[in-house]
Amino acid sequence: VFKRGVRKILKGGQPYVFYIHPWEIDAGQPRVEAGSLKRSHRFRHYVNLRRCESRWAALLRDFEWMPVGELLASELKSTGIVH
Repeated sequence: VFKRGVRKILKGGQPYVFYIHPWEIDAGQPRVEAGSLKRSHRFRHYVNLRRCESRWAALLRDFEWMPVGELLASELKSTGIVH
């Protein structure tokens, strides 16, 4: 799903910014006790957690990436704001 969305955004000529929390790819993270998290939070934090790292690696492999600072500098330069 992400790849399709990224391709659509890039095809439209827009940059794509992706942010990920380290815990989102850490299948070995400590589990919070069931009673202290809402069901929706547990679902979002733990479902398919073991597959996230491979999905992240595929995104890194399939697209060209750069630090956001370089992207901003490039965008500012292309608009003539910064020389």
